Amino acid sequence: NNSPNLDTKHAAIGYNLEFYFIMQNKETKNYQIMVFDGSKIPAVPAALYHIPTSENAKLDQAISYYVSEEGKVIYFATKNDVYTIQLDATVPVVNHLYHSNDEITYFSMFHQGFFESQSQPEYYQHKVLSTHHNMLLVATWNNSKGTLRTIPVLNPATGIIDASKETKYEGFGKILTVVHQQ
Repeated sequence: NNSPNLDTKHAAIGYNLEFYFIMQNKETKNYQIMVFDGSKIPAVPAALYHIPTSENAKLDQAISYYVSEEGKVIYFATKNDVYTIQLDATVPVVNHLYHSNDEITYFSMFHQGFFESQSQPEYYQHKVLSTHHNMLLVATWNNSKGTLRTIPVLNPATGIIDASKETKYEGFGKILTVVHQQ
């Protein structure tokens, strides 16, 4: 690690197979996003974004992140809210997307699972679902029941959602993770 004063909060492969690192400076407590070009071996720095300090409190409360594979946007959830960080500008912009009165216990983007079988390859033809990378999964808990909410993403490259078309699946215990399947 060549960044001893930085604490990595999340790392993932995102848009154009770039490596995204969400980091917090241990001294200043400010956040930054380091992007590396994954097409080069070894990966080389491609961009460095400094999150405005006014957004530190939101990022301090982050419980989960999702780095988009469709555009330069990072989604993150806190206990009750979902946000995006837009990386198209010189200064990243944090946008509020969604609020839940119940505690968010799990957050991600739907990522279709692909399962293959050598013995039956004809059975496992990959039909990519329209919800692949186009639906937020938000699990919530109200101290007595768990609910899985699906929220359509109109444009995963920009983080625009349609919260009016949220679908709720109720009757669970506390949801801590979700396995994505086809």
